Amino acid sequence: MALLEVEDLTALWGAVIADVSVESPQHRAFLSLTKPLGLIQNEGGSNLLLSAPNAFAKDVLETRLRTILNDALSIKFDQKISIA
Repeated sequence: MALLEVEDLTALWGAVIADVSVESPQHRAFLSLTKPLGLIQNEGGSNLLLSAPNAFAKDVLETRLRTILNDALSIKFDQKISIA
């Protein structure tokens, strides 16, 4: 997969937020505050590096939303993607 530009990641992240937010408006609140910084590719898949606005939002992403986001990202990319 070619390295994605920031604009591509931002558009992709917006699509993921739209998909995931259907389940809960609270998800949209946390996700809309985050920004994608880059895609780090490795042998077992890739990690999408996200910027969270504060420690509480980071905790919500890593605990409550991690599985949902990883699944949504993996579907969009058609490969294993995890948030970081």
